[in-house]
Amino acid sequence: LFARLRLVVTHEYERRMEEHELDPAPLGELISAQGQHIVIGAFAALASYALFHLVSVFPLSWIALYSEHRIEDFMKVELLGAAFGAVAMPMSGLISDKIGRRSFLG
Repeated sequence: LFARLRLVVTHEYERRMEEHELDPAPLGELISAQGQHIVIGAFAALASYALFHLVSVFPLSWIALYSEHRIEDFMKVELLGAAFGAVAMPMSGLISDKIGRRSFLG
């Protein structure tokens, strides 16, 4: 909600609203023009959940059922990976600020 309220008060948003660039479009027209982006947007979130299950839930269940390793040891590795990810995310943001934004979806 906060991001949406900030979007409403920008001058660019107001200008586009006045020029009718942000008017609703018919569903068929929207799908034919932006269908690929809609599908990518819908499945991007699904991919992150699938990745989470592949790297945490599945290995935990495998270790619990078929391995003689302790679950605590695996959880330490998971914690280390999460800490690495937490450090890597802001670093990747800094790198992208220096290199510039690139579009990968088309």
